[in-house]
Amino acid sequence: MISNISFTYRSIYSKKAMTDMDSTNLYAYISIIALIVCIPPAIIIEGPQLVQHGFKDAIAKVGLTKFVSNFLLVGLFYHLYNQVATNTLERVAPLSHAIGNVLKRVFVIGFSIIVFGNGMNSIVS
Repeated sequence: MISNISFTYRSIYSKKAMTDMDSTNLYAYISIIALIVCIPPAIIIEGPQLVQHGFKDAIAKVGLTKFVSNFLLVGLFYHLYNQVATNTLERVAPLSHAIGNVLKRVFVIGFSIIVFGNGMNSIVS
């Protein structure tokens, strides 16, 4: 729910910022600001564990070549997804964009259940 709310606010403020620039430039600025804000805490908080356990375990499991190629492909597809989302926002209202995002999440969860056989369980205890 927090993700949906954050996404909606980002869409609203991004749409307002698009009066001065196009969606591609806006996405570039948002990406640079996010990099500057997120990299230092990520390195400080998760850096040592990521290098010690995350990278080494992943490379040991799939091999260096597959790890690097998958790492680059995930980054490319994530970038393209965000670029398309920002370009779409330029063409539609923020509310329509937010509703599309929520429906996308429902589709992804349903696809995961049907195709990959992931189960659903109750969080209520």
